[in-house]
Amino acid sequence: MMRYPLIFCLVVLVGALGARVAWAHLVETDGYYGKWDVPAICLGGTSAIAEGPPQAFVDVYSQFYSANTCWQAKNIGQGKLGMKRQIFRKVDGAWKLCSGSGWLYNASATSYMSDSHQWKGGMPCGAGYYNNLSSGKFYSNGIWYGGERWSGQHYFNPN
Repeated sequence: MMRYPLIFCLVVLVGALGARVAWAHLVETDGYYGKWDVPAICLGGTSAIAEGPPQAFVDVYSQFYSANTCWQAKNIGQGKLGMKRQIFRKVDGAWKLCSGSGWLYNASATSYMSDSHQWKGGMPCGAGYYNNLSSGKFYSNGIWYGGERWSGQHYFNPN
């Protein structure tokens, strides 16, 4: 009779000790990189940085634009929608480039792209304040249109 309560307590204890809690703090901004009457496109995106584990996220999306309003999704042809993720660390009061994705382009016509990266064992440039700079762009009639946005800074402890 005593055996079952003992097993139950053991299972609860092992479960409690083995459970990992995902504590994440997210800093992000989302909005439009720009709106252009010609070629009638809105280009938006997100820039985010978070912990638990350390990670960065960027996305870009395109929409039809008319009458000062961004409407439904608008596909952009292969290789004509791009984005990049750049991770900066504050050093002596200035933002210094630490890591980045380089430009990534759409492999087929689409209105949405995203990229994220997680670091195991801490941020790539040690403890300190970090910020993610995302950039998005599209190509139309011989011109690249686009912009960039910061995620907002976040402090990462050493691991």
